[in-house]
Amino acid sequence: MLSDRPLSSATGDRARFVDREDEVTRWRHQLDLGANLLVSGTRGAGKTSTVNQLLAGARVHRVGLVEDLEGLARDLGAFERLGTPLEAALADQLSQLGVTVIWLDDPPAGPLASQFAALRDVWWAASIPWVVTVETGEHAEWLRRPADAFFEHVQLGSLTDGDAAELLRRRAEDLPDPFGRLLRELAEDLVAVTDRMPGTLIRTARAALASADPRSWIEQANRQDQAAEQLSGTHQQVLGWLRAHGPTSASDPEVLQALGVTRGRVSQLLADLAEEGLVTSVREGRHVLYRPTEG
Repeated sequence: MLSDRPLSSATGDRARFVDREDEVTRWRHQLDLGANLLVSGTRGAGKTSTVNQLLAGARVHRVGLVEDLEGLARDLGAFERLGTPLEAALADQLSQLGVTVIWLDDPPAGPLASQFAALRDVWWAASIPWVVTVETGEHAEWLRRPADAFFEHVQLGSLTDGDAAELLRRRAEDLPDPFGRLLRELAEDLVAVTDRMPGTLIRTARAALASADPRSWIEQANRQDQAAEQLSGTHQQVLGWLRAHGPTSASDPEVLQALGVTRGRVSQLLADLAEEGLVTSVREGRHVLYRPTEG
């Protein structure tokens, strides 16, 4: 299926994963040498899927959704030790976890980054490597002193054209015909109208295959991209975001984070695209939602 679900380390999912072979091999070596990894990337870059492959076969403690140090201590089993200072309780509990790596996946923005940094020496003394995955733009909070010396920061970027097309062809194997056949045939054309991020590839392919005529849909997307690029590369990025993620407002925090621009700048970019006839808008409550022009 063309699902947004992150790929696990199970055999079936590993067959669907398009290897970021160099990254995974390098990161595994870094973990083996005792490094701690801070993995950043935009939404849809494949952070969770990639780390699942990285840690396949390891004894992993995957931290649940926690917002602060108290939540992290509870998750690690160190908070219930009444009367014991938190640092001592954490140090003792970490020595008994029996794992080879601790994974904190996509923690929400909040006080945890600074609280984690304050206990850097506790984490170091436990000699258990950490992998922390965060959205692009949030990594700076995790690299403030003294945590800057704790982490190796690695970033997930776009796939190559060849790997992006291969990702779609592998996903085509899960689809019944005519969808699977069409996806195999149109893989390279779809890559050309995306940013080559795994999540964007899957969502764009899903939108194209759901249309009345996928080939015409891609041709129109190409024409729109060429027109947007005449304005700027950022205009083209916004158009691609709308195509992959659906109707979006200028205040959507995900588009602001993905593009790294202000709400005012996004509003101007959308207005430019609307003036060129490349997007249409509709008001829903307090928000104006934009989408690529159809037909």
